[in-house]
Amino acid sequence: MSATPLAPRARTSTAPAALLRRYLLLDAGPTTATGVAFVVAPGPIGDFLGYGTAPVLAVGVFLTLFGGFVGWLSTRRRPPLAAVHAVVDVNAVWAVASLAVLAFRLDPTPVGVAYGVLQAVVVGALAVLQFTAARRVAAESRP
Repeated sequence: MSATPLAPRARTSTAPAALLRRYLLLDAGPTTATGVAFVVAPGPIGDFLGYGTAPVLAVGVFLTLFGGFVGWLSTRRRPPLAAVHAVVDVNAVWAVASLAVLAFRLDPTPVGVAYGVLQAVVVGALAVLQFTAARRVAAESRP
């Protein structure tokens, strides 16, 4: 019997640029999917969350475009740091705005409240991960 494994080990890169691209992709997928769902069915989703049709449609259009942009960034070998910082800023504002909407909205459903809190936590975490990875990419490129 051979001591050699049958399949080569999978390689995972922990290089800062690779991690940054992964975090961007992790952001882009759900963002775009949510945006498309909001555009396709704003009425039922708006009623289910208690947010209303028009805001859900507007958010859906934004999320679809933003998710596409973030997805495009994730395909760059070395995503431009200025664009990444813009994504981080939008995500940070989005996380805070998600909680603010809950605080000032008159009648979200219980599911709408849970969705808003979960969204704030996930988007905030992504902002932190993306910011940290962007800092590592910047530090790596300094002499």
